[in-house]
Amino acid sequence: MNPKHRQANNHLQLIDKTVLLISYPRSGATYTLNMINLYGPKIHECMHRTHDIRGAHNKLATMIPMYGKNNTISLYKKIILIIRNPYECFQRTKFRLEYSSDSPKERLVNPAFESYMINLKAYEEFSGPKIVIYYEDLMKEFSGIYSVFDFLNIKYKKFKKSTPQKIRQSMQEYKTKHKRKGRKKYNIEKLTEKHKKDLFDYMTKNPCYSMLTEKYLSKYI
Repeated sequence: MNPKHRQANNHLQLIDKTVLLISYPRSGATYTLNMINLYGPKIHECMHRTHDIRGAHNKLATMIPMYGKNNTISLYKKIILIIRNPYECFQRTKFRLEYSSDSPKERLVNPAFESYMINLKAYEEFSGPKIVIYYEDLMKEFSGIYSVFDFLNIKYKKFKKSTPQKIRQSMQEYKTKHKRKGRKKYNIEKLTEKHKKDLFDYMTKNPCYSMLTEKYLSKYI
């Protein structure tokens, strides 16, 4: 099994981690974790990441569950949620290629995109310390990563001048980690107006998600 898909066979292995970083794929989680590791390696050791808080039978390192076996008590004391434009997320992940315009309802309710909204719902319901960071603030300005540092009590201010260099280092580590021999360059397909409408309806007309969409995603809708 690929090392990044290491086994996590039971919930007891997760208890010693105090912070959970939640994000949809291709939303900046790897970059954020690299920056945390550079500035606060001890904090990094206390973290897990997940793309789906429901987990995947505890088999994948990127699919760590947020809750214990009773699905009511969080295993973590703090959570960080990274939000990226849902249209860009849907467009950039491999799940986008599985989309069938002939059956949009079936496609949109499967776990591939549903995890985006389920993660958002879990963040909203979490009663402990939490912070939401937008992808744009991570990639275009330093404010996003500084907010994460402040949230985690990472002392960074005396190292601010070195931040650009650290960011370049983090980006290079990301590229190295995700580079696969013989892998073809991923071509991003543009969403059609129908795709956008289907996504919009899913986020705004679903009674479970409409309020969350208005609260957290209004800048994208």
